[in-house]
Amino acid sequence: MEKKIKVSIVNETKRYTIVKKNLEGFIEGLTKFLKINKNVELSIAFIGTKTITKINKKFRNVDKATDVISFNLSKNKSPPDSIEGEIIICPLIAEKEAKKHLNNFPDYIEFLIIHGFLHILGYNHDIEKDRAKMESLEEKTFKNLKVKSFITKEVLK
Repeated sequence: MEKKIKVSIVNETKRYTIVKKNLEGFIEGLTKFLKINKNVELSIAFIGTKTITKINKKFRNVDKATDVISFNLSKNKSPPDSIEGEIIICPLIAEKEAKKHLNNFPDYIEFLIIHGFLHILGYNHDIEKDRAKMESLEEKTFKNLKVKSFITKEVLK
């Protein structure tokens, strides 16, 4: 059986444009690199700081904005041959983080999607041993994915 990849993209921001075809290609490359042989249903949302703060407070009990939050929606719902998840990104916070770490913004967004997807797959970074394993895989994955950029920022006049 050939794996199916379904990507739903929501962009609630006004300042950022998402090129759906390129983002879908990125997810295709990501699943191929990680050797995912299951059906994947992924929702990716780009939202503002107020909304991500509410989500962070509700699900993580942290009352501040963050750059990415992900949810594994497969548990007890999907057949074992599929992965279902949601990645929520706040581009404004991501842009600030990218500048702080001297990263380019589109690359940082790609990194956040990799990070969120690894969480959906069960990777974690709460314990140092797990952190090292996850960070190593993030880095290896990022270096090996060559994709067309899928996010741009509107130039405000």
